[in-house]
Amino acid sequence: MRTLLAPVFLLACAAADLSGAADELYRYRDPDGHWQFTDRPPGTAADVEVVTRDSEGLEPRLLVERVDDPAGAALHLKNELHCPVEVIIELVQRENVSDAVADAMHWVVPALADDHILVPPADEKAPVAFRYRYAYVLGDPKAEHSPPPAGYRAPFAPGSSFTVTQGFHGTATHASPSNEYAVDIAMPIGTGVYAARSGVVVQIAYSNYSGGTDPEVDGPRANIVRILHEDGTFALYAHLDRASVRVRPGEQVRAGQYIADSGNTGFTTGPHLHFAVLKNRGFDLVSVPFVFSGAGGTTTEPQQGQTLTSLQ
Repeated sequence: MRTLLAPVFLLACAAADLSGAADELYRYRDPDGHWQFTDRPPGTAADVEVVTRDSEGLEPRLLVERVDDPAGAALHLKNELHCPVEVIIELVQRENVSDAVADAMHWVVPALADDHILVPPADEKAPVAFRYRYAYVLGDPKAEHSPPPAGYRAPFAPGSSFTVTQGFHGTATHASPSNEYAVDIAMPIGTGVYAARSGVVVQIAYSNYSGGTDPEVDGPRANIVRILHEDGTFALYAHLDRASVRVRPGEQVRAGQYIADSGNTGFTTGPHLHFAVLKNRGFDLVSVPFVFSGAGGTTTEPQQGQTLTSLQ
């Protein structure tokens, strides 16, 4: 158990809307023994399971709730995510709360962990009363990007080639820190998307069906897969086709594994895959530079207009 003591700055954050209606998909193991998901009956595959998908309860998150404690009151933090999260809690109203308790506090909660935060009273003979709000960001702020020596695998099928329509520092739609080192790769809807690096799936959205050019309205409607790497960074695959995501939170994926189909959902002017490597920096997810694997062990930084080929 911890006691709320240390004051810190309070920052705001925004969370993507990952809502979705319940529907069905089919789960089966491929010849290599890996689970695959599809929205259509897989035909010849054996041991097929029909899974009802409901976003309520499917998407893991951080939960914070007040609980009673013999020493006063407490907050219970439950991290359902398969990655650490940095959380800030602000007490917006307080009555009989110890002066040692700051108005704003923060912690890093490990993956799939619980934390119990004591809120002691100023007067032990009177009850503690307070209201609170909180925000959190995925990832440990101490994580440092350590890319694969050979670079990231191009995120599509071996032997395929597609054009980079927006590279690093793209001025069209990549002006924010989370997009500064993101790339857009033009590809038809339904093109297979493959993991660029091994990791564990921490977040998905799969039920959105449309795209548009209003960032406020359409931005949260992108279907995504977010994968945590061993160095604590994340890969984001966005604008995926509806109901095409083949992986689930907590699933380990290998580099080159088929994870979804490309689409045209969210804030977009046409079918493409948005790919970025991100880390938590200062209570915000920011993109970091990376290179793709090239021929003969070479690497290449993605440039606008470049034809990118997957060689693995």
